[in-house]
Amino acid sequence: MEKLCLFCKHFYFNPGELAYSDVTPGSNMSIGCGKGHWNEDSFYHEESYRACQLKAQTCKDFNQIELPTKAE
Repeated sequence: MEKLCLFCKHFYFNPGELAYSDVTPGSNMSIGCGKGHWNEDSFYHEESYRACQLKAQTCKDFNQIELPTKAE
């Protein structure tokens, strides 16, 4: 398996919600590293997001999640 932030226990993703306030029609989505290595403010396009994911390859805080088996 590729060593990516997506597979780290510190990765977080909150999809937000539509129309989360009366004046904001968008989303309060958040995504990033719970250890503070990156968050949604760290990227603006696909290449910079990929670079954030690849930080796991050299990250001292990387803690791989347990993936479910096919039977689950």
